[in-house]
Formats: sequence, C-alpha cells, structure tokens
Amino acid sequence: MSISSVRELLEELDKRGDVFRVKREVDPRSFQVPAIVRRVEEETGQAVYFERLKGYGMSLASNLYGSVSRCALALGIEPTAEEVARYRNDSRGSGAGMAGCTRYSFGMTDYERACVIKLRNAFEEGLKRASEFPVKTVSYSPIKEVILREDVDILKTIPVIWHCAEDAGPFFTSGIWITKDPDTGQYGMGIFRSQVTPESYGPNRAGVLFSVHSDTYGRLLRYESRGEPMEAAVVFASEPAVQLSAAFAAPKGVDEFELAGALKGSPVEMVKCETVDLLVPANAEIVVEGVVLPNVRMAEGPMAEFTDYYREEKAPKPVFEARAITFRRNPIYHTIMSGMSDEHRTLSAIVGWGWERRVLEKLRKEFPTVKAVANNLGSDLFHLVVSMRKEREGDDKRLLHYIMGLDISVFYKYVTIVDDDIDVYNPDQVEWARCMRAGTPDSYIIFHDMHTHNLDPMGRISGPPAQQRLTVTKLGILATHKVGERYRRPGPPDDVLEAVRLKDYS
Repeated sequence: MSISSVRELLEELDKRGDVFRVKREVDPRSFQVPAIVRRVEEETGQAVYFERLKGYGMSLASNLYGSVSRCALALGIEPTAEEVARYRNDSRGSGAGMAGCTRYSFGMTDYERACVIKLRNAFEEGLKRASEFPVKTVSYSPIKEVILREDVDILKTIPVIWHCAEDAGPFFTSGIWITKDPDTGQYGMGIFRSQVTPESYGPNRAGVLFSVHSDTYGRLLRYESRGEPMEAAVVFASEPAVQLSAAFAAPKGVDEFELAGALKGSPVEMVKCETVDLLVPANAEIVVEGVVLPNVRMAEGPMAEFTDYYREEKAPKPVFEARAITFRRNPIYHTIMSGMSDEHRTLSAIVGWGWERRVLEKLRKEFPTVKAVANNLGSDLFHLVVSMRKEREGDDKRLLHYIMGLDISVFYKYVTIVDDDIDVYNPDQVEWARCMRAGTPDSYIIFHDMHTHNLDPMGRISGPPAQQRLTVTKLGILATHKVGERYRRPGPPDDVLEAVRLKDYS
C-alpha cells in the first residue's frame, strides 16, 4: 500500500535505518543544511531529517526521494525476491533507464534494477487507469491548523534554503505548483524552482523559473494575454504519490492528480484554498497561496541545476505574489538540494521517463516502424537513442532530420538511430552499434546553430536582439545496417544451440 504522507514515509525510513537524524539545532540561513546533506549523500546515502531549525518552528527533510528504492517504498511497490530475479536481465532497469541520474549509471544492484522496472510499470499502468481515480474534496485538513493572511513574509515563515554558494539566494526547489487552465479549468501541476530573496522582490514575492516547455508556462501566457493574474498554490511535503506524479512529465490531457490516485490506488483528497479558487492536496504540510502577476518579469537566478552547471545568469522571469500561507502545527518543510544531488537527479530521471513516452508517441505517428526510445546512459537527458526497422534506405536519415526539427528536440544534443535488433536501454548494445554499424561519412550528420535547452552549459546566445536564443552544434549518428541485411551473432548452428541443456552435461 502506498505511503500516505511525508510523516509516514519518514517513520518507515526511520524503522529501516534509512534516515540520518540531525538532532543539533541548525541555522537554515547558513550553508549548514546543504553541507550536511552533501556529506550524508557521500557517506551513507540516507534521507536527512533536521529536527530543530534556528528561528523556525518547523523541521526539514531532504533526500527523501534520492534513491529508486525509497521511491518504490513510497508507492508501496517494493519488489519481491521473485521479482528481483525476474527483472535481473530486463534492460529497462539498467543505468540507461536512469539516464538522468549519474549515481545509477554504473553498478546498480539487482534490487535497484527491479525498483526501476516496477516504478516504470507503475507509471504506465497509472496512465491507463488515471481516469478511474477522480479527486475527492474534503472539508478540512491539518494544513489549516495555522493560517497566515496578514503581512505575509515567506522567508520569515518558511526555512527556504540557500543551497550552493554561487546561487542567487534561497530557493524553493520541491514546491509543487498547482494551477488551472483558464479555458477548460483542468488542473495541472509541476515542480519549478523559485527564488525567495526579499531584497529583490519584497517579503511576499518570489521569482519563478517555469520551463518554457511546460503546460504551466502555456497557461500563464494565456492568462497574460487577457491581462489576468494566474492563481497558484505552492505545496510542500505532499504525499509521495502526488510528489512523484508532479515530477513525471505526463501526456497532455492527463490529470496529474488522477495519475497520483492511480499510483496510490485511491483518490487524492483535496481541500479548498483560503484566498484563491484552487484545491490542494489535504495530506501536505505547507501551502503558499497567491497569484503569478500578469506581464511582470524580474531578474531571477542563477541556481545550480541537475547538469551540475550554472547556465543562466540573472534573467527576467515571472513573479509570484503570496497572499496566504497555511500549514500544520510543527510542519515538515521539504527541500531538494540544487545541483547534482541524489534527489534532484533521481526525480530528473522520472521526468525523463515521461519525455521518452511523449517522444515515442510523436515519432510513431510519422514513422510507425520506430520501436523504442531511451535517454542514453549518463546523458542527463541530452542524448536520445531511437531504434527502428528500416524499410527503405534513408529511413533512418529522414527520422533523424524529423527529430531535430521537433520543438522537443531542444533537449537533445545527440541523437543516435539504431536498428530494431538493438536494445536502446542496453548501453553496451548501443555503444556496440555506434562502433560497428557507423563509420561512413554518411553515418554522421552535423547540425549547426541548433536551439538548445536553457540549462545547457555549452549553449551560446545567437540571433538578433529580438530573437535571441541559445544554440549549439548537434550531432546525429546513423548506426544502422543496410536494408535487407540481418545480423546473426557468430556461433554454432541454431538447432544445435537450442538443443543444449546444461543439466544433460553435468
């Protein structure tokens, strides 16, 4: 059964010895918190719980979702011994299956591989059944135990952490942003960083980096076209199914709260906000209510991202204005360490699973013989591998050019096309194909001045002032054999090999 709250998750992890409890009072305004979390990641890999924070009546948790085993525990889908054995050779559980998370690139245990498979399967099944779990509205929640409406001061109320020395200041990193579509009223949510520096914005405001590829940013633009603010609620330490659903890049039209319900096996309970017309998860710890101001932009950033680089300097970003803060008594604040932290990278890998699914659906509409797609091992989602069955010479080249022309290709600096006998989740097979099936001049196609993701550290600003964007040189690799050629691994005749049963020879 899925774990229903962050408190329950911490209790269960504590029983297993998977929580490092910091009993000494720590000052969240210093860099003690990120330093301790970094040290725990390096030495024990545990979740971290700070019991006492100087100047705050709150505790703090981090690295809650910093491993696939903790994510599986949170959803109540820990693999059995039989499943560990069954999934041992399933390549979806390989390092490539966690390409957004370097710590899983090599040396994954059989148990971790099984966790990856079960998590992937849970999301796939959840997407199929999401509509069976509409949210349930409740009249009261413990997040209403304390309600602050007057003189809202975010930083004085919530221990927002300054993670890395070169960051612009304290940032929300785990907050789930809940908004509604202005036309359909459909809910959406996503996790976005938010800079909380009163000297820049004022005590009740924050700068927000909404990904320009997110549905949330699209909603904001539609509100702004009408000159209207976008109501938003920022939720902290929600129940695990909601947190993981918010991380997953669900297909358009899927209600992420219904997906969370499918992941946990029961509807998500929601409660009304105090100052905005939104529902929020009842099992959360803290909620900040407010609006994103229309057509207002202020400098935000930089902050260390999952690439472990700083890409953007200060740049104009939307501004959120808080109108109320509600929370439980003695609440737990959850923060995700910026940069290449275990939790940041694990959740980024889950984002990648959703993107893989979106890309596969889009490619198959134009190229039905596409078999599978995967983010390549250790690439932080910047290298896409696609397998296909070539029916005509040039199919692979046409597919490559099609991918590079898609809006979503902004993520990909490298694209490798392989034959359908190559397992895209098996990094050894992919590397073998690149080395053994590519090598002619036509195998490598260079794309100059291509738009890249705003977090790509190699991106360079180009174009006229009104149309500036980040660009890089991208590479496509066609690692396929000629149509009609079929590869057979050298070895004894198939009939002889099939007839061998080792027990007959021992």
